[in-house]
Amino acid sequence: MFNIYGAPRTGGSLTVYKVDSRGQLALDGSRIYMVTHPRFGSTLWSIPIPRDSSDAVNLQISNVVAGPVVSGDAIYAGMSSNARDGGMAVAFLVGPKMPKHGDDLPSIISVWDSSGGVRLVLHSGNLFVRGGGVWRIPLDGTDPQLLWATSSNGDIDANGGHVYWTQNPVDGYPGCLGRANLDGTDGQCIDQGDHQYGGVRVDDTSVFFIRDGQILQLPR
Repeated sequence: MFNIYGAPRTGGSLTVYKVDSRGQLALDGSRIYMVTHPRFGSTLWSIPIPRDSSDAVNLQISNVVAGPVVSGDAIYAGMSSNARDGGMAVAFLVGPKMPKHGDDLPSIISVWDSSGGVRLVLHSGNLFVRGGGVWRIPLDGTDPQLLWATSSNGDIDANGGHVYWTQNPVDGYPGCLGRANLDGTDGQCIDQGDHQYGGVRVDDTSVFFIRDGQILQLPR
């Protein structure tokens, strides 16, 4: 079982949430938003942070392959769908964070003709996702935009008007910590080489990333 663990920021004893979750987590002040293990349908659930409450809610979105992300009263996720050519696609959805009625169903923002995706980031009216490259999914329903092409897997984050990603060496190209404007212009590697890159997170001043098992920091 893949449990969720919580701990005080300053350290201390662990709280165990026995939920068999996989993938990305999202938080607000009182709840955890998670996706169940694929054997349970990769279904989106909301569970309370206090362990003395049993108020778990099935958000009625299954086959989730990207996200979730929460913002205000909304939750965003990508679920596997059928592509126009008969292959697989990802439908990006937005729905109420806590449905109050049976008709509070999510709506489709956009359909992305790719079977990829894992981490989903919300920034400046767009969703950003890694899978078959670095992609921007506008919330206004306009077409997804490929910002950077790579067949490597990797992570993604966005802050301060830029999107950041990692990729590993593939097809003769080096590993890379990349950065681009939100519209894909000025795309470049700000760190690269024959390295294995992992996660990337960005705050208001710095980029933190994993390279060859070490956590490194660069000015944003």
